[in-house]
Amino acid sequence: MRADEELLQCTQERNHHAFSRYKARMKWGCSLIALLIVLGFALPVFAFHYATSGLQWTWKTTELYGDRVAWGTITIQAIDNQRTEPESQPSACWEVASTSRIDCYPEPGASQESCEARGCCWKAPAHDESSPVKHQGVPMCFYPIDYPTYAVSAYNETENGFKATLQKIKTGIADRYPNVIKHLQLIASYDANERLHVKIFDPEQQRYEVPFPKLPGPAAAKAENPLYEVKMTKNPFAFKVIRKSNGQTLFDSSAGAFHFYDQYIELTSYLPSKYIYGLGQHTDRLLHPTDYSRFTFWASDVSPGLNLPLYGTQPFFMAMDGEGKSHGVLLFNSNAMDVILSPAPAITYRTIGGILDFYFFLGPLPSNVVAQYTELVGRPALPPYWSLGFHLCKYGYGSLNHTQEVMQRNIDAGIPLDVQWNDIDYMNGSKDFTINQENFAGVKQFVHALHERGMHYVIITDPGISAAEPAGSYPPFEDGLAMDIFVKNATGGILLGEVWTGGLTAFPDFTHPNATEYWTKQVSDFHQSLPFDGLWIDMNEPSNFVDGSVNGCPQSSLEDPPYLPYLVNHSPLRSRTICMTARLSAGLSYNLHNLYGLTEAMVTRDALMTVRPNKRPFIISRSTFVGQGKYSGLWSGDIHSTWEALQQSIPSILNFNMFGMPLIGADICGFNGNTTKELCQRWQEVGAFYPFARNHNSLGNMDQDPAFFGDDVAASSRKALLVRYQLLPVYYTLFYHASTRGEMVVRPLFFGFAEDRTTFEIDWQFLVGTHIMVSPVLTPDTSEIDAYFPAGRWYDFYTGREIDSEDQWVTLPAPLDTINLHIRGGGILPTQKPEQTTTATRKNPFTLVVALNDSHEAYGDLFWDDGEQLDVLEAKNYSYISFRVQMSPPALVSVVEVDNFKNMPKLDGVVVFGAGMPHSVLVNGDSWEFTVDKDTKTLKLERLKLDLLKPFRISFVY
Repeated sequence: MRADEELLQCTQERNHHAFSRYKARMKWGCSLIALLIVLGFALPVFAFHYATSGLQWTWKTTELYGDRVAWGTITIQAIDNQRTEPESQPSACWEVASTSRIDCYPEPGASQESCEARGCCWKAPAHDESSPVKHQGVPMCFYPIDYPTYAVSAYNETENGFKATLQKIKTGIADRYPNVIKHLQLIASYDANERLHVKIFDPEQQRYEVPFPKLPGPAAAKAENPLYEVKMTKNPFAFKVIRKSNGQTLFDSSAGAFHFYDQYIELTSYLPSKYIYGLGQHTDRLLHPTDYSRFTFWASDVSPGLNLPLYGTQPFFMAMDGEGKSHGVLLFNSNAMDVILSPAPAITYRTIGGILDFYFFLGPLPSNVVAQYTELVGRPALPPYWSLGFHLCKYGYGSLNHTQEVMQRNIDAGIPLDVQWNDIDYMNGSKDFTINQENFAGVKQFVHALHERGMHYVIITDPGISAAEPAGSYPPFEDGLAMDIFVKNATGGILLGEVWTGGLTAFPDFTHPNATEYWTKQVSDFHQSLPFDGLWIDMNEPSNFVDGSVNGCPQSSLEDPPYLPYLVNHSPLRSRTICMTARLSAGLSYNLHNLYGLTEAMVTRDALMTVRPNKRPFIISRSTFVGQGKYSGLWSGDIHSTWEALQQSIPSILNFNMFGMPLIGADICGFNGNTTKELCQRWQEVGAFYPFARNHNSLGNMDQDPAFFGDDVAASSRKALLVRYQLLPVYYTLFYHASTRGEMVVRPLFFGFAEDRTTFEIDWQFLVGTHIMVSPVLTPDTSEIDAYFPAGRWYDFYTGREIDSEDQWVTLPAPLDTINLHIRGGGILPTQKPEQTTTATRKNPFTLVVALNDSHEAYGDLFWDDGEQLDVLEAKNYSYISFRVQMSPPALVSVVEVDNFKNMPKLDGVVVFGAGMPHSVLVNGDSWEFTVDKDTKTLKLERLKLDLLKPFRISFVY
């Protein structure tokens, strides 16, 4: 027995239930043994103090503060909470309120006997109709206060933080799962003033850690002025992360219990408020309920539904406190996981592998949190300009002729359209990298014609490669065999499943060293037959039409772990995917499953950069993981054509903007089932403002493109999309800021109004950037809406009419052909006259739309380049101009900050909302004609023909 083990054993009483706290007592025998150990081993890091209040340790010369040992930004709480065997249900159980319970028996089949065998409390919750938490969600088996699992046995400061050794406490309670890890190490790295890294792992045996994306290593030195401090409780072990500026505890792991088994890790933390966002990918409201809501993290091919694990895994959350301050937490773990939000409020993590690898982001603004998060995991890629246009697709066009017919009727209806897609029906027998020569003959010439119109073409590809073709007849499989890049089964053979081809299917291992070469060859060879401009990577959870493989999966604790996170119908992890025992180059599918979509996106990006040199790849993926915005965008999956799905699309898009994946959209008008005329009309209007705007639906369903429903739907779709195209310079500049500064393209209202609690729960209105507010209709038979206007000056986008708000709800008319848009005072928006393609629109001159705030000031900017050069940011082959309205004296001025891209359209017009009636206007000192709308006080200047690469000044004389 190690010295620290014996010391821990002697400084606590053994008991089976470990329920209650009481004033610490120390038996003289234990004290004597402990003292002899300290003297005998001369451990320099221990100082032994015996007092009636408990056992206190310090590991260096420190100043004592009551029951805590503190230095710098780390405090060790040194009280030793010993326990006695109670005669009945102890106070440590009765002190736990129903809304503060943390589930001690999350598996099915809990009983009082099995619960108390774990040293936990068994008590039915009180039925209180006034409680915000429904009583049926409250666990009957729950942890007592200070449930003992681990204690701190050693502590050392390091150059960039500290490390601590954690020892499993011997309580007499049987281990609930096999292979408990008895010794753990905690390393805290003060990586930046705004970012803390806390890692808990097994120091004696290497465990799986997430290999992709590669995150920066620990900082060489401790951050100089961290916004946080860390406090640690010795026995039982817990740690807190505290915001220095106001003393707010952001994370406190003393809730519930801390467990660390080989295939089960659990940790619970109290949270500062109930305002929790993120935790993707799930169908839910933006603000998550803290009523014991469960979120399972397991990439799954399921149609989106409430509380189901969907295609991607984003274990990051953001929280708002009562003062308008925000912080974020990432658990960098790719194993299957349940996360529970409970009303304490608290968050419980239950993961079945890996380690605990936490990153904390201190904000304090929500936008700061996202910027700090993406600085760590990777900034999103700048998309090609054309990809911000409108996209059209359907699974089930069935032929090139029908594809052309649908596209042409939308062009004829005046619908702006940039990108035509094809789903798997363009393939021969649903096989990747093939063309159905019967129904899609001439598709290559069709794509050339698109390019001549300034349009683009995107196709789908799935990861599954047919393994059922005659030998030598299908190069994608033959090349995979030669390069040995297919996923293996437990015995080393190729794992075979089934997907759309209907026969045997092999799955590329995108972590394999040869994967990029293999995938690039397939993409490049096929590009010669079909010159597509982007790739849609679907089915990459990976999806499998059989569970595991056609030959089943071996019996193993990997296939059937002792704790199973919740899947649909309590299915096994291998349900509709490959075996957990499957082998990839980087490890086992058990660990790597949630990374499959990310690794495919990484390899696909490399392939497209080879096939289309010096052009930005355009990739839309279904499955995602942390940091994937650097490689691809996504769509929200196979949603239903319902009003509920329309409503849920907005939180999904806002969440992924928080996750650093701003290029996201939902299938406009829905995917599964038939839409209705009214639903599609409203959906086209809101979808026009998604960052990625695509109309798409499924095989066997009616057409639903904008022109299909007749003139009225076509007219309202055209109106909304023309506004989108008018605002594309704004969107593109926002994507530039996302790529360089980690900003969001679309964002919730609370991002702009963090001190207004009303905005914390609004997820049907949203902001484009900081100054455009979209207030859509999301319910049927609706002719007016109640929209919330945070404090400030707001202007109707279409008329310039002002709404002067003091945090109020305003009833707005909502005719079928119009979506409500408002501009927040203080913004300057660069716009262009819209055309039917981005190629044509980009040639038109700019107009600045200026919305003055209460101080008669405004700010805006414009990023401009050729729209597709790959390394444009590194090469600085762009221009960047900022604009502002100042009041001393009143003037609109520009600053040319970068002028390397010369082919910029002129500035032809300026529109100023709230300008009033000046006596005169001077443009670079010359008098200029202007008009003012007397009702709205909107001023207009035209025919300016100003060179934006030269600074200008427009003065307003009052």
